Amino acid sequence: MNKKKSTLYYSYNYPIAMRFHLFILSAIAVLFATATQAYAQEELSFGNALEMMREKSRHIEIAQKGVEIATAQKQRLNSTWYPHIGAAGAYMNLSEEVRVEENIADIAQPLAQAIPQLESIISLLGPSSISFPLLDKDVATIDGTIVWPLFTGGKRIFANRIGKSLINSASLQREMTLDLQSVRLVERYYAVKLTAQNIDANQKAAQANGALYKNALKLMENGVINKAQMLVAKMAYEESELNLQSSIRGHKTAMNALLSIIGMDTISVSDSCTTLPITLSSPFFICNDMPDAEHFVAMALENNHQTKIMEQQILMAKENKKIAKSGYLPDISLFARQNIWSANIPSNLLPRRMVGAAFVWNIFDGLDRENNIRTASLQQQSLTLAKEEASSEIAIAVRDLYSSMEDAKESLKTIETAISLASELVKIREKSFREGMATAQEVVEANALLAKGRTGAALACYQYELALVNMIALCGNTGLFASMMALPGNTLR
Repeated sequence: MNKKKSTLYYSYNYPIAMRFHLFILSAIAVLFATATQAYAQEELSFGNALEMMREKSRHIEIAQKGVEIATAQKQRLNSTWYPHIGAAGAYMNLSEEVRVEENIADIAQPLAQAIPQLESIISLLGPSSISFPLLDKDVATIDGTIVWPLFTGGKRIFANRIGKSLINSASLQREMTLDLQSVRLVERYYAVKLTAQNIDANQKAAQANGALYKNALKLMENGVINKAQMLVAKMAYEESELNLQSSIRGHKTAMNALLSIIGMDTISVSDSCTTLPITLSSPFFICNDMPDAEHFVAMALENNHQTKIMEQQILMAKENKKIAKSGYLPDISLFARQNIWSANIPSNLLPRRMVGAAFVWNIFDGLDRENNIRTASLQQQSLTLAKEEASSEIAIAVRDLYSSMEDAKESLKTIETAISLASELVKIREKSFREGMATAQEVVEANALLAKGRTGAALACYQYELALVNMIALCGNTGLFASMMALPGNTLR
C-alpha cells in the first residue's frame, strides 16, 4: 500500500513541478523576446554612437577648453609686441616750499658790466640776496605714459614659438582624449554585444536543460533512470536559469555603461522591466586582410599623440634655453610722457611732454642666466630620452596587441570547431539518454560545453575588437576602426 502511494505521489507531483519550471522558462523566453523587440525601437550603429560620444563627452569638452586656454596664453605672450600705455598720478605734501636763493650782486654783475654807471649802485647793496619760490608745499600731477619695446634680445620671437607649441600640445592632447574615449566606446559598445550573445547562449542552455529535465521525469516514471539522475538534470536546469538571469543583469549593466558615454539616460539594473532603449546594429568583425605588424609599428612611431606631445615639449625647452641666453643682451625701448593735468608745478620746471629711448642691460645677475640655461638644457635632454623610451615602449605595445589579435582570430577558429563538436555531442548524448545509454550528467556536460563554446566565441571576438582599437589608438588614428569595420573581406558575427 505504501509503495503504491509513493508511486502515485511521484507521478502526480513531478509533472506539476515540471510544468512550473517550464512555465518559468517560457516566461523568461517571452521576456527576452519582448526585450529583443524593444531593442528595435532604436537601432544604434557604431558610427552613430561615435558621433553622439563626440558631441556629448565631457572629457572631449574639457580637452577643447585646454586648446582655448593655450590660445589665450599665446595671445598673452604676443602682447610684448605692442606698446604699453598707462597713466599715473600723484599728490605730494612737502614739508616746506621749494625756493631758489641767489646773491643780488652775482645776479646784477652782468648788468654792471654792460652799464658801468650801475656798478656804484650795485656795490651799495653789499651781500644782500633774493629768494624766489619754485614749488608750493602741495603739488599734484597726472601723466600719461607709453613704452614700446624695440629690441628684447629675441625673447618675443622665442615666446611666440612657445605659444605655438602650447597650442599644438593642447590640440594633440585633445586628439589623444578623443582616441581614449573612442577606445572606451568600443569597449562598452561591444560589451553590450558580448552580453547579448551570452544571454542567447544561456537561454539555449536553459532550454536544453529544461528539455533534459522533462525527459528525465518521464524516464524516471518509466523506471529507465533513477531519482539521482533526475535530480542532476533538475539542478542543471535551475543553474542554467540562474545563469540566464545573471547574464540579463550583466547586459543591463553593460548597456548603462554605453548609454552613459553617449549621453543617454541609463536604466535600472534591478528593475524587472526588460525593455531596453536601443539595439546595436554593428556586428563583431574579424579583418581577414590586415597589413603586417611592422606597418602599424611605423604608423605608431610617426603619429602617436604622446610622442608628438613630447616633441612639442622638447621644442619649448629649446626656446626656453634661447630665452635664457637672450638675457646677455640689452632691452631697448621707446618711451613718451605727456602731462595731462598738474597743480602748482610750473611748466618751465617740469616739461609737459617728453619723448626718448632707453635701454636696460643686466651686466651681472648672480649667475641666474647661466643656471636658467643649464636647467633648460637638462630639460631638453631629459625629454629627448623620455621620447626615445616612449617610442620603444609603443613599438612593443603595438606588436603585443597585434599578436593578441592574431591569437583571438586563431582561438575563434578553434572555438568554432569546438562548437560544431559540442553540437554533435549534445545530439548523440540526448539520443543516448532517451534510450537509457547515457547519464543525465553526460548530457549536462555536453550542454555546458556547447554553452561555453558559444560564449567563448563571443569573448574571442570581443578581445579581437579591443586589441584592434587599442593598437589603432597607439597609431594616433582611431578613425581607422570604423574604416576597417567596413572592409569587404571581413568576417561578421
